[in-house]
Amino acid sequence: MKVFLCGPHGVGKTTLTKAFAEETGFIPILDEIHNFTTNFKHFYERQFDIIEHIKKLFSKDGDSYIYDRHPIDSVIYCKTFHDLNWLTTKEFATLLLLLRTTFGDIQLDNVYIIPPNEEAQIKNIRRRLESEPQRSNLRETDLEYLQTINTNYEKYVMPFVMTITKISLKERVEELKKLVFG
Repeated sequence: MKVFLCGPHGVGKTTLTKAFAEETGFIPILDEIHNFTTNFKHFYERQFDIIEHIKKLFSKDGDSYIYDRHPIDSVIYCKTFHDLNWLTTKEFATLLLLLRTTFGDIQLDNVYIIPPNEEAQIKNIRRRLESEPQRSNLRETDLEYLQTINTNYEKYVMPFVMTITKISLKERVEELKKLVFG
């Protein structure tokens, strides 16, 4: 079985992935897609490698896995970067074509989203940046960026996947277990 968490930076996907895996025995797949710089052309170039990496991760069979990302995240990030004029229309179209070629129609089975909360996101991202000073030039806490990516998740993903509604980590783990196992 494969379970996927999705959502923007700082909502707690990796934390929930680790906690859920610890309680259930699922194998956590922690993909560090969010580690990018202010050079979004570099992100554009890295997307090809990131997508190939994700494809390998998602092709795992035989065990129960929980992923802290889903291919839909790449689509939403690309859309956000395009909306903010950080990617050209040509770059955006190329990435969407690559994603479609790589994954076909992206299925949203067993995908769960942790909804955005800007205040909590900024707090979590700042805490991450304190522990990883090499990432201090990131624009993840840029309010326009957060509002744009959160809106894109709310508009294009949340209507189609199950939402984790609980706030505390313990409650989130229990809620996800109920959603996954019934």
